[in-house]
Amino acid sequence: GLFIFDEILDVVNKGLIDRDMLIHFLFRLPQNMEVILTGRNPDITLLSSGIYQALTTTVAGLIVGIIAMFAYNYLVGKLDKVVNEMEAKTLEFMDLISTDLPEKK
Repeated sequence: GLFIFDEILDVVNKGLIDRDMLIHFLFRLPQNMEVILTGRNPDITLLSSGIYQALTTTVAGLIVGIIAMFAYNYLVGKLDKVVNEMEAKTLEFMDLISTDLPEKK
C-alpha cells in the first residue's frame, strides 16, 4: 500500500501534530507500506530514520548479493571441471573402442 501525507511536514513544524507521535506512527506501519511525506523545511529526524532504514537494507542486500555471486562462481567452476573431466573420459573411451575393433575384410 501507499500512504501520501501531503504537507504533513508543515503541520509538524507548526506544532499541530507532535513529531514524536508521527515518528511512532511511521515505525509501526507494516514493512510493505510505502510512505511519502511532503512539505517544506523537513525535520532531519524524520528523514534520518528513513535514510537509515534504506541504507541498512541496501547494505544487507549487497552482502547477500556478493555472497551469492561468489557461491555461483564457485559452483560454476566446479561444474566446468566435472564437465571437462567427463569429456576427457568420453574421448578416452571412444579412442579405446575405436582401436580395439577388428577391421572388416
